[in-house]
Amino acid sequence: MRTLTSLALASLLLPACRGEDSPVDLSVIEAELVALQEQVSTNSEQGTTNAAGIVTNAEEIQAVGGIDVTELLEEIDSFSTDLSDLEEDVQANEDDIGDVEDRASALETADFATETWVEERDYASESNLDLLTTTVSSNTTTLASHAATLLSQANTLASHTTDLALQDATLATHSSDITGLTSDVTLNTSNVGINTAALATQTATTATHTAEIATNTAAAATNTAGVATNASDIATNTSGITTNVTDLASNAASSAGNAASIATHATDIATNTAAAATNAAAAGTNTTDIATNTGALATLNTAATTNASDIATNTATIATNSTALTSLELAATVHYNTFSSSDGRDSGTINDRTLTFTKQSDDSVILVTWYDNFRTNGSAKACRWEIYLNGQQCSSPARINGDFYVSSQNMHRFGVITGLCDTAGSDPLNTGSVAITAQVGNSPGYSGSDCYTGWNGQQSILMAQELVF
Repeated sequence: MRTLTSLALASLLLPACRGEDSPVDLSVIEAELVALQEQVSTNSEQGTTNAAGIVTNAEEIQAVGGIDVTELLEEIDSFSTDLSDLEEDVQANEDDIGDVEDRASALETADFATETWVEERDYASESNLDLLTTTVSSNTTTLASHAATLLSQANTLASHTTDLALQDATLATHSSDITGLTSDVTLNTSNVGINTAALATQTATTATHTAEIATNTAAAATNTAGVATNASDIATNTSGITTNVTDLASNAASSAGNAASIATHATDIATNTAAAATNAAAAGTNTTDIATNTGALATLNTAATTNASDIATNTATIATNSTALTSLELAATVHYNTFSSSDGRDSGTINDRTLTFTKQSDDSVILVTWYDNFRTNGSAKACRWEIYLNGQQCSSPARINGDFYVSSQNMHRFGVITGLCDTAGSDPLNTGSVAITAQVGNSPGYSGSDCYTGWNGQQSILMAQELVF
């Protein structure tokens, strides 16, 4: 801060150092120095006054307690620091003024100051002129800003002081109102207490009178009822006396009759007592019998339930066994035809290979078994032998047939052709007559085969059985 101020003061000399032959105008320099010193002194005094006023206002505001002045006090501390720096600058300026005056006297004695002379004494060169000029302008702007800030703070404090005054007046008004309301509340409280006590007294008195009235009313009612009762009792007693006299006479007669009845009844009572004892014993026996019968009935019910279940099970078993028996009976019945003849035909129905029987069940299937001797002769020939039922090939579950192929042989071989059938063509083979035949022909894909069935008197057989699954 002091360096900048010294440079600012030194810059005042530069107009006199433009050339070696330029004269020095000391009066101008002295006038500018005096003006600057007076401005700094004025700002310092104004800052001190404002700071003192701010502190005083802050203390008053804080004493009232209406506004938080923490930020204002921080700003005051900041301005106090700035004022201390200004005071140091003022002192430095005074010292620099003394130096300038000495240098001015030397220049006055020499009549002028050249640029070389200024540079030799480290005052300032022309190259620093713009920087020093800018520094002076900046310092002047800073002083003006501080002055404006202090003025703004003063206005703010004045506004706060006005607000505090208004708040004090409002508080005074509210305090007066509160005092009046407090007095009214006190008076009302006293009146409420007096009225409450009077009300309690009246309530107690009313309760006492009410109880007395109720008591008197009850007593009056009791007396009235007592009078009525007494009158009725007198009338009743009078009538009772008359009745009693009559009853005494009647009772005397009845007593004589009762004595005779008592004797008679005594015998009846003895008889009834014996009968009651007998009935009681019988009742006990009956109770025991009932309990026994109840248990037996429960046992019979359980047995009946068990028997019903067993009957149902047995019925189902019988039905199953009946079906199985039927199946066994059917399976045990074998229909057959034996033969030993031979037939040399190459196609058509074979002689003697027939069997007719009566089918017993719609649900059964027929097991066909054919044992015979078969021959195919020729070169690469094949014959097929097949079972027919009611003139049709078996269609369900499959056809019943067998093929015999030879390459170049003439061989007679025995064999068996067997299979199941429940439908022949479109015939479902239901209960009734079934005719089984056997046919021979070329195997599919072959022709001109030499077929032969039976040989050398071999005993052969065609059998049929009904099976139920």
